[in-house]
Amino acid sequence: MDSIDKWYKNKNVLITGASGYIGLSICKRISSIAKSVRRVSRSKLNKMENCENINIDINNQEEWLEVLKSIDIIFHLSAQTSIYESEKNPGYDLKSNFHPLSKILEVCKTYSLSPFIVFAGSSTQIGTAKFLPVDESHVEEPITFYDIHKLLSEKLLEGYVRQGIVKGTTLRLPNIYGPGSESSSSDRGVLHTMIKRGLKGEVLTVYGEGISIRDYLYIDDVVEAFIICGPAQ
Repeated sequence: MDSIDKWYKNKNVLITGASGYIGLSICKRISSIAKSVRRVSRSKLNKMENCENINIDINNQEEWLEVLKSIDIIFHLSAQTSIYESEKNPGYDLKSNFHPLSKILEVCKTYSLSPFIVFAGSSTQIGTAKFLPVDESHVEEPITFYDIHKLLSEKLLEGYVRQGIVKGTTLRLPNIYGPGSESSSSDRGVLHTMIKRGLKGEVLTVYGEGISIRDYLYIDDVVEAFIICGPAQ
C-alpha cells in the first residue's frame, strides 16, 4: 500500500457522484494521499480537508472542461441507481447514466486531455448468469434499461481507450455492504435492512422460494479496488 500511496502523492483526483455511499468512502481514503481531490455532486457535501466541492450540470460539456483541467484520474460514480426508476423513465436514466460519461470523454478528445477513468459498472450488466462463477467470457444480455445504459457506457469508454484518447477500466460491482450512510432509496441496502431487523428480533422477509443467489462485496474492498486501478495501469 505504501507504493500506491506514493503514486497518488502528485496526482489530482476527480470523484463524480461524491455524495454517494462509495464516493464518500473513496474520498475518506484518498483525500490524505492525493495531491488534490475534486468532488462533483448534485447534493451538498460537507467540507473535507484537501477536497474541493464542485456543483455543475453534469450534462454540460463546457462545465466539464473547467473541472477536468489538470486531472490525472477520475472515479466516475455519478449515476441514477434504481432499476425501478430506470424502467419508469428510460430517457432520464440514459441522461443520468450515459450522457455524463459521454460528455467527459468528448471533452478529453476535443482538448487532448488524457486522465485515467475508472467507471463504476454493475455486475448485472450481463443479464441473467448462464454459469457460475461468471468470468470475462460471459455473454452480455442486459435485461433492464439501467443495465443497458451501464453496458453502453462501458463500451463507449472501451472505444475511447482503444483509440488511445484516454486510459481507463470498468469495475462491474456487485451488491455493496458495510458501514456508512444509510441509502436514500428504499430499494437499496437490503443487507443492512435485514441485519437491523435481525438484531431487533423482527421478521425477515424472503421473496420467492429463497433460492436466489446474490454476491456481496465489503465497502473497504470496493474502495481499494478503485484505488489500485490507477497505479496498476
